[in-house]
Amino acid sequence: VAVVAGAYRISVRMLNRSFEGEEYGVGELIRHLRLEAVHEDLRDPRLQNLTILAIGMRHGIFSQAHLTRLFRAKYGVPPADFAEAVLIALLE
Repeated sequence: VAVVAGAYRISVRMLNRSFEGEEYGVGELIRHLRLEAVHEDLRDPRLQNLTILAIGMRHGIFSQAHLTRLFRAKYGVPPADFAEAVLIALLE
């Protein structure tokens, strides 16, 4: 959040205030967008050779445990199970 605020040359408080009343706060929006990007990458057959952590790191999530918790909370399954299901579907 601080990096985004700095890029726009406003305070973190002002940035957070500009998101009041929106579906997501700034931090939640960043997390949401990162998880959507991880989800898309896990579906991409060209990236099947990358580890789950490598895909998470591409989008700013640097802990396997943290990625697994966030992904499971959003999509209902751990990312490894999701990736395995995608791979099985590709092989059918």
